Amino acid sequence: MNLYADSKYKLLLLIADEVAPDYQCDEDGYFQQPSQAPNIFLRRKDDNKIKPPFTYEDYINDKDIIHTLKGYEIDIEQFWLALLFVYDFTQANCINVLSLGETAKIQMEKLKEFLSGIDSFTVTADGKKKLEINELYLINHLRNHLEILLDEKSENLKFSSFHFTSIEMSKDLYSPSVQMWFSATRFIRLFEALELPNKRAKDVVKYGKENCEGIILKNSIQTVSFNKMLLISQLMYFMRFTDNKSFLISENSLKGILKQYKNFKINTVNKVYFGC
Repeated sequence: MNLYADSKYKLLLLIADEVAPDYQCDEDGYFQQPSQAPNIFLRRKDDNKIKPPFTYEDYINDKDIIHTLKGYEIDIEQFWLALLFVYDFTQANCINVLSLGETAKIQMEKLKEFLSGIDSFTVTADGKKKLEINELYLINHLRNHLEILLDEKSENLKFSSFHFTSIEMSKDLYSPSVQMWFSATRFIRLFEALELPNKRAKDVVKYGKENCEGIILKNSIQTVSFNKMLLISQLMYFMRFTDNKSFLISENSLKGILKQYKNFKINTVNKVYFGC
């Protein structure tokens, strides 16, 4: 099934290609291919393995979310699949995961830093065998070679030499705040990919009861802001990552979480979507 030929998967595919890209290797290095995560997600959905604390009915009845999406001309059904995927991927990425070792690139960077400013070091293998290195020319040569290798191969090294432990971590390894940061970032990247306009705060969507001619009755008019960050904040509450109702009326709490975890890295393995 070619998901890229079906418009209802558009938003799902945009998120999946950003958060779970697939790569292949040839003589020129690594290149990105369409993500397999959407296929995994749809199988899980069909097998009833995704059990979010919200329903489709909750979603379509949430007027603030739905009318803001409509105001941005975002397809409601497309966004439902994207929302469900973000929730499932976040859970798989943050709960019941495996610890992840460092890449070759990270270890080489650490070794290069270690070799800077020293004139000798001792290598110990298996706690018994030792090798002392005290030739300054050799140490400088090793450091310079690492610099060259990191410069030439930096893009490839981030995909190579992963080490996975077989120890399953405990539940709730990452806090709800981390889960919120991770999922909110997916929506931020999605809205960037969609190039949603930055409308003014006073630009709103009007909705309410309509008469037989489709005109909104004046005494029932309500408004919804075009504030994208507020929409994401409301989504965090809707997805039950928080029970703080301030997320429904202001994006400030979400901004605080995004700032707090700005440089945070999830150093674990998503067993569901990466097949470990």
